[in-house]
Amino acid sequence: MTEPTENRRIRFDPTVNLGHILTFLGFISLGIGAYQNLDKRVTVVEVRQVAQDRRDDAQDSAMKDSLAAVYASQRRIEDKLDALIAQRVQRTGQ
Repeated sequence: MTEPTENRRIRFDPTVNLGHILTFLGFISLGIGAYQNLDKRVTVVEVRQVAQDRRDDAQDSAMKDSLAAVYASQRRIEDKLDALIAQRVQRTGQ
């Protein structure tokens, strides 16, 4: 048996039932939930970035202080070495 052509065509049904409404509300709630989750994740990343920036600044400051101390120590060693060399030259030159 062959079916009539009218039954094989796609028909548009303009009625709205409870399934349509529930599906629409589900999509809306999932969209809102996804946005809120993304917003929380971005906030956490921003807070971590600020904390990392502070940590980096503190480490940079500590590194500069350590480097200054090394340079000061090197200058003292050079001064002492220069004094020893000068003493030796005076002793051998006499």
